[in-house]
Amino acid sequence: MPVCTSSSRRVTREYIFIDVAYISVTKVSRSLKPLDIEFMRRLHTKVNLIPVIAKADTLTDDEVAEFKARVS
Repeated sequence: MPVCTSSSRRVTREYIFIDVAYISVTKVSRSLKPLDIEFMRRLHTKVNLIPVIAKADTLTDDEVAEFKARVS
């Protein structure tokens, strides 16, 4: 986004670089909506994406495997 300084009246550009995006998924939202999955698929081409399963220790191994298969 260009930022104009009043003293020089020159436009300088400041860029923000994001290296990693963490997405927290709670047990309540285990059933991700198609929009959530599409957002993650588009985002992963631009930044490193790390989905974090909140309270994963309360899920069974099968539930964790199912979730990972749905996201990947």
